[in-house]
Formats: sequence, C-alpha cells, structure tokens
Amino acid sequence: MAAAVKRVRSCHASERRIEGTAILWNLQDFATKAVGAGARIGSSEIGTRGRNPKGNSPLLLLLLQLEMASLAAFSLRYRHHELSGNLRTSSRVRADMKILCAAAILLAGCLSASGQSEAACGQTLEAPLRPRAVLTIDSRPAGLEIVGTDEPFMHVSCSSDSEEGAEPIRLRFSGNQDDGKLSVAGGSFHTNNLHIRIEVPRKTNLKVLMSAGQVKVEEVAGDKDIDIYAGQITISSDRLWDYRRVDVSVTIGQVRAQVYGADKGGFFRSFTKQTSDGEYCLRAHVTTGQIELLGSHKPEAAE
Repeated sequence: MAAAVKRVRSCHASERRIEGTAILWNLQDFATKAVGAGARIGSSEIGTRGRNPKGNSPLLLLLLQLEMASLAAFSLRYRHHELSGNLRTSSRVRADMKILCAAAILLAGCLSASGQSEAACGQTLEAPLRPRAVLTIDSRPAGLEIVGTDEPFMHVSCSSDSEEGAEPIRLRFSGNQDDGKLSVAGGSFHTNNLHIRIEVPRKTNLKVLMSAGQVKVEEVAGDKDIDIYAGQITISSDRLWDYRRVDVSVTIGQVRAQVYGADKGGFFRSFTKQTSDGEYCLRAHVTTGQIELLGSHKPEAAE
C-alpha cells in the first residue's frame, strides 16, 4: 500500500512539473514579446513619425535588458528548484509569472512614453506633448517662432538660407509628453537666417534659453520664462491675457508692453504687473535688446 501511494504521489509531482514548466515558458515568451512591443512603441511614438529610426534612448534599452535579465534569472531559479525536487505548484508558478509579466508590460508602457529623438535641419521633428506640459527650449542663435495649436504634440521645422550652414544643425528632443526638452545645436555662429518653427499645444508652459536671436511666442497660454542675451522677445495673443504676474526687463534696450500701455527705454528698464485673478506667470529678460508684449488683458476686478 505504501509503495502504491508513493507511486501516485510521484506521478502527481511529475504532472505538476510538466504543467509548471509549460506555464513558465509560455508566460516567459509572452513577457519577452511584451517588452519587445514596448521597445517598438518607444521607437515609433517618439521620433520623426517614421523618418528617423533613432527613437530609443540608451536608458530605454538598458532598462529593457535589465527586465529581461530578471525574467531569465527567475527561469534559472525555477529550474534549479525543479532539479532539486523543491517544486512549487503550477498555480504558484502561474501567479509569480503573471506578476513578472505585468511588471514587464508596465515597464515597456512607461518607457515607451520617454526617450530621445533627433533630426537634422531641413527635416521635421515630432513628439507627443500633452496640454499643460513643460517644454524647455535650449537653442543656439536663431529665430525661434513658437506657435500654439490644438494638436496634442510638438512639431518642429527648421530652415536656413544656406544649405551648407544648416546641414550640421541638429534638433533633439528628450524627456516625455509631460516634461520635455528641445535642443537646437551645431552649425556656425554665422549661419544665415536660421529659422526654427515650434508648434506646441495651446496650453504649454515654456522655458526658453538662447544666447542671441529673436523669440516670437504666439497664441500660447501658460507660464513663460524666457531669457536671451542679445536680441528681441515678442509675445502676442489675440485672446485676453491671463497672467497673474508679469515681470519683464532689459539691461540695455526697450520694454514695450503695449498690452498694458507701458513703453520704457534706456538702461535697466523693467515692467512689473500683478493681478489677483490671473492664471499664469510671465518672466522675460534681455541683456541687450527689446521686449514687446502685444494683445489685450482682462479688465481688473473692482475692489
């Protein structure tokens, strides 16, 4: 009787071993495909919409490799327990592998929303950008035109009078759809009439840094922090201005705040305005040059 019971238990253990192994490899194969899909999503969603294959950042690939390494390590540990006779039940294996698969899918989904893409001047660069996202723009000297649209992504185009001068200029986006950075770099300082047009969601928070040139911001509602050493900043909108605080200044030059009826020129000129019912903050500074604010503001609430 004891021998018969032992044989039955041995058969059940073998069945559990076979079932557990099948579940392991099926779920591991599924996890591998899930991570691979995430990598493909990351390279297609962030980039130049098929024009540029450089969609994956080194960090994305590293994390995906680490996830796959963890799955492989679990597989080795499982086979070690199997050979040593310390076999867990198929239900426990299924539960553990579901957790690992969920982690792989979550990692792939999260990383697909972050990465880096790059394009040359003359090409277009696109990346998802949600309304109210923060976009930092760090540019070499150029003419920047930042325009608000109703699309949920950023679209960048670049042009120059000189094809040879524009060729080494690179447009690079990094970050994600809530907090991104656009860099414009390369080329000679004397590149003729370099013009960068940046279309963003209408409600976008902007931070712009540039050594020299012209920055035009049109129909973009959101916080703004713009700083250039030499050149001109122009901010305009056909909609009512909705700023809680405005602080603009020049070291040498002119501040023309037409929207508030102010016009000041000379050394160390500035204009500051605060309202109680505004939503956004605007700060702009030019070391040498001009700042112009165009539009109409909300009437102040009666006290």
